[in-house]
Amino acid sequence: MKIPKPIKAIGKAVKRLMGDEEQIAEDKQLAKLEKWKKRLDDALIEHGPFRDICAANDAQYNGSKTVKTLAGNMPISNRYSDDTDVQGTQNARQVVNVVFQLIESQIDISVPKPTVEPVEGNNDENKKMIEGTLCAIAEGPELERINSENERIAKKNSLSVFKVRYNPDYAAHKYRGRIEILNPHPVNIIPQPNVYRIKDMDYMFHIESNRTVDQICRMYGEEFRDKLEDGSNEYGYLEELSETNNEATSNGLFSVVECWYKDKDNDVGLMAWVNDEILKDMPKFFYPRDEAGEISEDETLEVEIPAQPGPDGQPGQPTTETVTVKRSIPKNFPFIEWYNIPREKKFYGKSDPEIISDQQEGIKKMLSIEEEKHVKGTTKIFVRKGAGIPAKLDNALSKIIEVDDPQGDIKVVDLKSNDKSLIEMYTIYVQAAKDALGITEASQGRSEGASMSGRAIELLAQNTAGRISVKVFEKHIAYTELYQMIFEFMMAYIDDIRPFRQTDAMNNPIFGFFDKSKLLRRDDAGEWYYPEWSIKIQPDTGLPKDKRFILDAANNSGDRMDEVAYWTVLDSIGFPNAKIMLDRAKAKEQAAQQAAQAEAQAAQQQQPQQKPPSASIAFKDLPLDGQIQLGAQAGLKLDPNILAAKLKAEMQAGQPQIPGQMPTT
Repeated sequence: MKIPKPIKAIGKAVKRLMGDEEQIAEDKQLAKLEKWKKRLDDALIEHGPFRDICAANDAQYNGSKTVKTLAGNMPISNRYSDDTDVQGTQNARQVVNVVFQLIESQIDISVPKPTVEPVEGNNDENKKMIEGTLCAIAEGPELERINSENERIAKKNSLSVFKVRYNPDYAAHKYRGRIEILNPHPVNIIPQPNVYRIKDMDYMFHIESNRTVDQICRMYGEEFRDKLEDGSNEYGYLEELSETNNEATSNGLFSVVECWYKDKDNDVGLMAWVNDEILKDMPKFFYPRDEAGEISEDETLEVEIPAQPGPDGQPGQPTTETVTVKRSIPKNFPFIEWYNIPREKKFYGKSDPEIISDQQEGIKKMLSIEEEKHVKGTTKIFVRKGAGIPAKLDNALSKIIEVDDPQGDIKVVDLKSNDKSLIEMYTIYVQAAKDALGITEASQGRSEGASMSGRAIELLAQNTAGRISVKVFEKHIAYTELYQMIFEFMMAYIDDIRPFRQTDAMNNPIFGFFDKSKLLRRDDAGEWYYPEWSIKIQPDTGLPKDKRFILDAANNSGDRMDEVAYWTVLDSIGFPNAKIMLDRAKAKEQAAQQAAQAEAQAAQQQQPQQKPPSASIAFKDLPLDGQIQLGAQAGLKLDPNILAAKLKAEMQAGQPQIPGQMPTT
């Protein structure tokens, strides 16, 4: 049976007078809640104008026909003098949605991939383990969807947001819990006033509006079900991107407010509530707790010690050691902002609709006036007053004007002129919008002119990428911080061994396991600790990764890619029968190489063998030892005394020739 609220209030008052400790603790909690509610109200006052801007930008992106009046509240044409929806606004006849065109031409659906480098030492196995786990999270369809949504949210509303959380209720066959990535709308993120970056804030709010009772009970516990049956959706208006409306609604839904704050130790705490009901109040939120609710700053792990050589020099067996190490705990709020164009001294950035709003408004006004002229027609019929002719021309589409003397009873005049100012003005508006955002025709898939070559169009597309590189840079900053935060959550929450799966450059699966005990290192004092890792974005993430892009690049490669390389690329994207064609191309290439080798060997055998060059010297010119050695090889035994006497006689006869040398002149 449900107890009425007045009776509950009387019961609490009695407990308070009797000094009930539970009631006193509850009063302290309610006082704490009132303090944070007051801060939330102050933050919402600063946040309100941003919500109005988001509503206007979203309307432009969706092709709203509402236009502002001209200077002095003059309507854009006589037709609209009494046709206003809201004071100061009008409806256009025609909308050419330049905002939508230029935003969609900048969307990059690729998800940047992380690369990991150790800050100290070098361990390729640990590097691959961390990269594999991060990439396994990045390759999922959830992050791809979030990336596509945040691309548009950032460009429409000046920034988008990532939120990282650990879901302990997720159950797999061999493990429980997983890291999840969300993208709350920036309208639902309420920053601390006058602080411009989330990392610098002492507190901030995330309001999850339009939550059902079942959703709240699954997240925070069934004990809140009865307490939430009566209540209002206090901040339900945040789900509507429209003019500011701060009225609560009663539609069976509720607004869950998350207040993230930092304590004196720079640890992150969380308080969550619905209306006046506190769902969770947990200081030092990221620390694990034991059964008594006490936080644990240390953890115990089994570390494998590499084998050491024994006294005999033989390698020993690896051993394990139980070590205690200080836990790795996230120190920042689990939110990352992704800016379109950052703005100094502001938490909010600059959006594309804000930049080109004047051009979009001008196009709507100009085309509305021109369309009215064509609808009403440029042909005028002048008739004589009192002739009764207008009643006879009631089916005429042209405007009938009665005058005193039309030079006859009726006269038809065509006021149409060949005026090119409309298209010139439209071109100026569109080009001004493109120039402001750095967009070219090539980036929209259109040619700048019929005489342009493909290479010229490619250069224009590259120039466009250079113009909008600041937006790509901001995206990479956001993803770098996202992967860094995911790694912090991995170190804080994944205590068991987790499998991961990713794909290499050839789309082949790579399987592995994440084990944070392998990351431990021992310092010079013998204490164990977790070393730092540098996580960045791979430099090639600016290229599209879809299969159509890869196929077109392979088909347009020309002579730069042989048959084997071509079918290797197609096999990497899963092209039908590409594996069969790749095997045939490899066999064909191998047969060609074997034929070339056989032909080269045959040509070498047909060439006549050439004797190496040789030198000769006369026997008499050899030195004495050489003459004796050569005579022995010929079977002659020469007496060295006889040869020496002969040489002496020749010298006395006037032939001073030294054996083994040329005669001197």
